[in-house]
Amino acid sequence: MRRAAKFALVASALTVGAFGLLFYWALWGHFHYAAARAAVAHSSIARSLRCRGAARPLLAEPRSEWTLEYSWTRGFGVGDVWLSLNADGSAVLRAKKHDAEEETSTTYRLSAEQVKRIAAAVDENGLLCLDPLPRKGYVVEDLGRFSVNVSAPKYSKVVSIDKCTTVADPRAMTEVMNQIAGLKNVLGDAIGWGPMGTYAGPGSCDATSNNRWRGP
Repeated sequence: MRRAAKFALVASALTVGAFGLLFYWALWGHFHYAAARAAVAHSSIARSLRCRGAARPLLAEPRSEWTLEYSWTRGFGVGDVWLSLNADGSAVLRAKKHDAEEETSTTYRLSAEQVKRIAAAVDENGLLCLDPLPRKGYVVEDLGRFSVNVSAPKYSKVVSIDKCTTVADPRAMTEVMNQIAGLKNVLGDAIGWGPMGTYAGPGSCDATSNNRWRGP
């Protein structure tokens, strides 16, 4: 009887172990496939192809005139934040904590080097060559909405990522956001606000779905 029970336990352990290994392998394979796909999308060749013939301003060009508006809103975090930055370095930061009644607004003057780093991140990562893409078969809960809006003479474009929308090269967006968040020592903690946690799972964002993003 003991021998039979021991055999049953060993068989059960092997079964669970086998399924666990298969599950781990599936996750490992999916992770590395996604990582490889992201690396290809962010490669210099992919960026060159996306930007070929694209009518876009190069923000890092000398004497260029532009305004960059960055925001993170409606996410699971401290609050909403908006930054408006001009090519000459003048900037306005607005922030509103979720538990606050009013938003704060502060003006700043960034150095030429700080402006150049952000402008170069936009140019070199081909951010303005990206267009929004719907997430297919999944949504990202509690992400909120990250948005970069660039306007220049006879030009305007918004690139955003949210629960229902992504871009072909999310890393390009991340590189630009990292440069902006890197100004915390100048603009304060609010510029680094973002989601405290997110969850990606099955979902739909079609026109009839309650998950569809509504609002700016």
